[in-house]
Amino acid sequence: MFNIGMGELLFIVLLALVVVGPERLPQIMREFGRIVRQIRLMVNEFTNQFGDELQSFQELQEPIQELQQLANDINPVKQVTKIAVNLDAKADAASATRSSAPIAAARTSDDSTPPPLVKPTAAFRSPPPRPGDNPMKIIARAKKRRDDSTPSRNDL
Repeated sequence: MFNIGMGELLFIVLLALVVVGPERLPQIMREFGRIVRQIRLMVNEFTNQFGDELQSFQELQEPIQELQQLANDINPVKQVTKIAVNLDAKADAASATRSSAPIAAARTSDDSTPPPLVKPTAAFRSPPPRPGDNPMKIIARAKKRRDDSTPSRNDL
């Protein structure tokens, strides 16, 4: 703890022997030992109490975190965003299956050329929803954009 070596410890004992005297040195050493023991007990008790209080504080934090998670799950903006992302992913998957034939032909002809870039869907180009919009209207607009951007079988 204090990085006291054997030489320093011997010097302290000799100094205490000279200052206190050989008659009173054992009594002073016993008193010093009691004081050190009491200090260690107090420190251990303090750390135990602090740990108990910290644990009860952490137990109080768990319901707050659960409530915050529920509030995030109920947030309509996040729900609409999640639905829009799902719609965009479905539109991307549909456009990828339609354009996979030219990509496969390009890869078979020359493997060193990168595949052509896929254009983003209409949902990515649309402006973000306005704060006062109804979530159902936003979803309907996203579906309409998806349907408008998806070619029919007659177009193929």
